[in-house]
Amino acid sequence: MPTIDVQDLQTTSAPVLVEFEGLRLPVHYRPGSNQTLIVIFHGAVDQAKRPLPFFQPHFTVAGGAHQLAISDPTLSRSTELKAAWFAGAHDLPLQQVLPHFFVRIAEILKVKRTIYFGASAGGFAAMFYSHAHPNSLALVANPQINLLNYLEAPISLYRAQCWPLALDNQALASLACVNLADLYAKSVPNFVCLLNAAGDRYHLYGQTLELAARLKPEARNRIILHSDFYGIPGHSGSIPMQACTPWLKAAMYAPNLYADTILTKLHQLRAPASAAIPAPAAPARTASTGPDPEDLRLTDAVAQWQLQRRA
Repeated sequence: MPTIDVQDLQTTSAPVLVEFEGLRLPVHYRPGSNQTLIVIFHGAVDQAKRPLPFFQPHFTVAGGAHQLAISDPTLSRSTELKAAWFAGAHDLPLQQVLPHFFVRIAEILKVKRTIYFGASAGGFAAMFYSHAHPNSLALVANPQINLLNYLEAPISLYRAQCWPLALDNQALASLACVNLADLYAKSVPNFVCLLNAAGDRYHLYGQTLELAARLKPEARNRIILHSDFYGIPGHSGSIPMQACTPWLKAAMYAPNLYADTILTKLHQLRAPASAAIPAPAAPARTASTGPDPEDLRLTDAVAQWQLQRRA
């Protein structure tokens, strides 16, 4: 892939490496026509099946928004890695550099609204980087939230390959942010729309509910927690992209990103077209006090006509 400066991102729509603060970041930009930017993080990647860099596909229906898909450069440390949560490594300071990178992209594109999207491991990244970008929104599906409370095998592999001096998960937590529940318990400067599949109980009960329990009351109108079932039990693929699209549209078109406003816009978008135009009201009729005069006139006319025919 060619390497470009961040200032030149708008000149290409092909995958490129962008140089920024000493790092080379693989991205795939899709130009838009309005003032919204969608940053897209991928989930776990099986490198035996999908060579790097891997980009989560852009949204096909995004209302003219700019879209920036990013591939996790951390995965290049080992072909065994499937997830690194865009958290970097001991010599790859993604959590320090990427917040500046995304804000710079938003400035270059002159956008007024930034939406971070990700599912699973990408959901962790979307929530982390949105938190670092005040008044942005994280739209996430079945995200990992607390890596200290996640599956031991992928965390141990990530720690061994990327943080060799961290001998256990607690040591890892001192080197990188791995628990978003801690982060969001302190403050919520952004907004979050968190979707859980009801059949993915591991993430719903083991990840999301910890976050929900630790939110301050004043933060609750900044976070939407929604659970539904889309016909697929378990984790992988249990929230299809088409289920995320209405939430994305609501976040794009709502006047602001507070929970009540997004929910209201979502309801409007889901309403049938016929419901948007109320049917005209039937004319009011007064209470009847006897036979209708018009009915009597018609009855007389019919009777006269029948008598004339018999004459």
